Amino acid sequence: MSNNRTPRLKSFWQKAILWIYPFLLAYYPIFALRNHNITYVDISTILRTLLLVTAGTAVVGGATYLLVRNLEKTGILVSVIVLLFLSYGHFYIQIEDSLGHPIQHRYLVGGEFLILLVITILILKKDPAARVISQFLATASVVLLAMGLFESARYDFGVYRAMSNASQKEAPKAQTQDNKKWPDFYVILLDGHTRSDVLKSRFGYDNSDFTRQLREMGFYVASCSQSNYASTKLSLTSAIYGDYIQNIVEGGALPPLETSPIDQTLKSLGYKTLAFENRASGHFDLKEDLRLSRNQMAFGKFDLLGGINEFEKMMVDTSFLRFVVDTELIPGFDNDTLQEWDLREHYSQTNFILSELEKVPEIPGRKFIFAHIMVPHSPYIFAPDGSFRRDVHAISGYRSNSEFIDNRLPSTLHAIIEKSDPRPIIIVMGDHGPATRTTITKQMRMATLDAYLVNDAAKAQMYPSITPINAMRIILNAHFGGAYPRLEDVSYYAYQLSQLDDADIIANDCAPVP
Repeated sequence: MSNNRTPRLKSFWQKAILWIYPFLLAYYPIFALRNHNITYVDISTILRTLLLVTAGTAVVGGATYLLVRNLEKTGILVSVIVLLFLSYGHFYIQIEDSLGHPIQHRYLVGGEFLILLVITILILKKDPAARVISQFLATASVVLLAMGLFESARYDFGVYRAMSNASQKEAPKAQTQDNKKWPDFYVILLDGHTRSDVLKSRFGYDNSDFTRQLREMGFYVASCSQSNYASTKLSLTSAIYGDYIQNIVEGGALPPLETSPIDQTLKSLGYKTLAFENRASGHFDLKEDLRLSRNQMAFGKFDLLGGINEFEKMMVDTSFLRFVVDTELIPGFDNDTLQEWDLREHYSQTNFILSELEKVPEIPGRKFIFAHIMVPHSPYIFAPDGSFRRDVHAISGYRSNSEFIDNRLPSTLHAIIEKSDPRPIIIVMGDHGPATRTTITKQMRMATLDAYLVNDAAKAQMYPSITPINAMRIILNAHFGGAYPRLEDVSYYAYQLSQLDDADIIANDCAPVP
């Protein structure tokens, strides 16, 4: 009996591998693209792509098997079709870079069709060759996917190690009175929001009414604030940790926000973390207890029905969909439609965040709330009155987006404060200045909006040129009993970790406003 069972098991696994390996080959380009942009792409961001590629490979596999009626030949042909489909855009980009101008799609499509035709003819005629090639592809699929997963896991392990090291550092000791009402803590990140003086001198926009409203609500507005770094990833991480990236980076990876001193302190006091879904949510993972989104979320984290995200747009650009979109082969599936879908989703998601923030105080319990609002950052789609209006010009578009958020945010903040007891801690910060490098100086890039609603002890220690690192230290000390010393305020013109060693230090030449 055992002698008969062994061949049957062997035959089962041989057939299973023939069915499975085309899927493994299809997954490799996805993980390779994720690894190329791994700092900004978490696993949840690629879920829909994995699901769609799985479904597409299954459909192609089923149809091919019905025509060929041979598992080995089916596996080879499906693998070739999938790899040609997923690599088309890469070939297009490489040829464009080599020639200095785009290749006409008909030549590249013709070339890929010819490759597929030749391979199909050879495979259908050569049974022994099909067996050898299928074995090679099965082995290659495992090796390639293992390489992709290893690269991804190595980065994730670096994050885990950074998280482990950060979690071992002593968090500030908070006074834990059981009957004390601890304030909700909001971090509202206005992506790319610059200082008032830059808005006025470079963009011709006076936002003094906005800053006046903030001050009337009790905020300290730092009139000469600067970011500590030039990119969102570095700036926000350093702000949440209250320390310079050079002091907290471990193993070539940034530590996750969830192991920051403020996060550990709040968790020890029973706070829950809330975050909002947006087009850049894959850049940061707070391991939040609740993620708020206007779209259907799978397992509370994965966006299933929202607009196309940044990673999915890259997949479109690097696959055969590049041809479909560029040639408008499918009515309604073109660059303009995809962009409109993306922009409308961004518009709706931004308004959702602003509206839902007003309801957050009604959620029971102690809360740490992170809201990353991608305004006034591009795309420039907001008119000052909040209506949808596209603007392709960097100066007028940025000004319009800035006017919108400055007009809209005060009512949200007022509602939060009115509904909160005790008064909440609120940080309203720009992570960096405007993003148009051709028209913006390094000083303007580092100039940011920074406003803090804090207790009197913290407010008394704020100063016009404060940077987010020192602001967080003051808050930790004044609100939660920390003992963090003030550091020198330094602004590094660096977008990535690799640039830190040679980064320019941007002096603060701003004149404080009384």
